[in-house]
Amino acid sequence: MQGTEGDMIEGGSATLGRTRFLSAEYSDTEIYSGAPNLAQLLDLLPRFEVVRLYPDDVLLRNTALVPEAAVATL
Repeated sequence: MQGTEGDMIEGGSATLGRTRFLSAEYSDTEIYSGAPNLAQLLDLLPRFEVVRLYPDDVLLRNTALVPEAAVATL
């Protein structure tokens, strides 16, 4: 999405409510104007938590849909 992750999250809230896992690219240094950093992504996704953190990517799980025990098998 190259910098428009925030727009996708805001526009796709109904779909994200049914999304179990979400992989997103992020940067804590602004590469694209207005692109959210990791903290901003997490603020936009209050039901999601970090499963795995990579240098420029993050794997999130929807805590309302995926039990903690399921994450242990990843």
